[in-house]
Amino acid sequence: MENLTQEQINLYKSLFKGREDVFALRWEKEKKSGYSPAYSYDPYLYKIHKMKGGSFHHKSVFFAL
Repeated sequence: MENLTQEQINLYKSLFKGREDVFALRWEKEKKSGYSPAYSYDPYLYKIHKMKGGSFHHKSVFFAL
């Protein structure tokens, strides 16, 4: 594998950029397995967000860390 320049890495990351606070969490149960969405949050940033009138409710989020 060749050495990549920072410019090439930044280009790749910009093409596949997504939310950095949401990720997949793998689960296994009996003979089934899959992925569920998960997220992490900073309680301090949430407090600031809430003080500005924001909410933290979203039906599609299943698991919080």
